[in-house]
Amino acid sequence: MSSSSGQATTSTVQRGLGPWPLDRRAYGQLFAAYLTLVVVGLVLGWVVLDLLDGTAISMVDSDLAFALEAARTPMLDRLTDIGSGFAGTYNVIGAIVVLVVAMAWYWRRWRESLTLGLALGLEALVFLTVSLTVGRDRPPVEQLDMSPPTASFPSGHTGAAFAFYFTLALIVFWNTDNPVARVAAALAAIVIPISVAVSRLYRGMHYLTDVVVGAGLGAACVFIVVRIVTHAIARNRAEGVR
Repeated sequence: MSSSSGQATTSTVQRGLGPWPLDRRAYGQLFAAYLTLVVVGLVLGWVVLDLLDGTAISMVDSDLAFALEAARTPMLDRLTDIGSGFAGTYNVIGAIVVLVVAMAWYWRRWRESLTLGLALGLEALVFLTVSLTVGRDRPPVEQLDMSPPTASFPSGHTGAAFAFYFTLALIVFWNTDNPVARVAAALAAIVIPISVAVSRLYRGMHYLTDVVVGAGLGAACVFIVVRIVTHAIARNRAEGVR
């Protein structure tokens, strides 16, 4: 292939993807979203650990952890290991790398890959900041998974599951009107994250309040990132027209 042919191919791909859509405003919004979610997470952590200590909610947290430990069976141990794996750190990272590249190549645009990458990236940064700052101990039961250096609050697996599978469902809805594909994507976006949350509870890695806050964090990151990316792309297109 001649150098001119290679340059033409590269130029075609770049035109297909379009210019990088994030501008200063978008970066500022992402940073503001990070700070806001961290503050909300820290406040919720203070509420759960201090204000709710000794209350009915705190007792439900503890009682559920002990009840699930007592209900363990070899079959449930295996099933929840699979359920937890749907949001395993290395599994999610590997899937994101593959999907981000594949979606950018297939659709020749930034929206899908950028939304997925940013939603998971924002969730991970907020989770790490809040978890390491709050430092909640894990439930006083036998943990069936190795405990990472992060703390129990909020549940990172649950947050990642909601962010990842919600975003994938949105991408399906953006790109097809096929009712079967849409129903399958919607069901997966509901069933898989809930399975991850239940698995983390069963395996003694989190309290109920940890997974509830983790689910809220994941969903919030998707909502915020979709708005930021959508508006950034719209601004980029408007500037191109002018």
